[in-house]
Amino acid sequence: MKKLIFLLLFIPLFNCSDGEDIVDNSPNTEDVSLQMCVSVTIEYPNYCGGEITSAYSFNYDGNKIISGSLQRFYYSPSVFLDCTEVDSSESLSEFENTYSNDKLITKTTTKSNYTSESGYKTVIKEYEYNNDGLIANQTTNYYDVNGNNVEVTGSSFLNPKFYNWINNNLTRQLTDEAGNVYMEFNYDSNYNQIKRYSYIGTTLRSEHTAVYEIDKYDPFFNSHEDFKWDTNEITGRNGKNPVLSINKINWSPDENGALFPESYDVYRENTYDENDFLTVTTETRTDEESYLKVIRFYYD
Repeated sequence: MKKLIFLLLFIPLFNCSDGEDIVDNSPNTEDVSLQMCVSVTIEYPNYCGGEITSAYSFNYDGNKIISGSLQRFYYSPSVFLDCTEVDSSESLSEFENTYSNDKLITKTTTKSNYTSESGYKTVIKEYEYNNDGLIANQTTNYYDVNGNNVEVTGSSFLNPKFYNWINNNLTRQLTDEAGNVYMEFNYDSNYNQIKRYSYIGTTLRSEHTAVYEIDKYDPFFNSHEDFKWDTNEITGRNGKNPVLSINKINWSPDENGALFPESYDVYRENTYDENDFLTVTTETRTDEESYLKVIRFYYD
């Protein structure tokens, strides 16, 4: 199988003169071009008896995901090391997507069982695009159980978010209103995310490098390009191929404030159906021997 590994920081992402051809793996049969992923389950076999920890469902209009849900049963090991059931008020989230001129413009997510007077029940994200049809900014509003707008703050709640595209639209930068770069993402020609950088101020704090199996199909290969199932952000393009591995380097401060790198690898063993679409991915990590994550994809 053909694999591409991207290890250098700021280089042209593809150069046809190096003898490495870009693979055009677009579906060429009706069965493949109509294949849509309708649900996903996640489990940790070494955790909570291997029961499903979360389940996603998706509803389509053509290739557009117009609604769906996330049912969470247990917190993942990355959140709580013990086996903790998700509080019922947080267990079910349902979302609706609104499109205009073939672009996703609004995503509304509601915590269906949430009844507390504090915190938020509903999140509405609004998206605007540049002249190339790529995400330009995202505005997020939070509402309580009475429909009142509430303020949510914190490092993970940057709002609004601005996106700058460079390198022939193969590099996406996440910035604040002043143009300070918080994250940067580099893509290949199939819009697989091959590099991800995060910054605090101007200091690089993490670097992720991904390798893909470019002659196989991502489960959402045929879905509308704006919506990514496993993140709250819009990518501006969906990656087309499954991940094989990710090298992650994070820089953390020591007791004197000096930064030192910590690195580990994530490996995925993938299983495919007769049309070469991903059906099961089994994930392990080199920094945690007991870590085992299984993601299953189901198709209509």
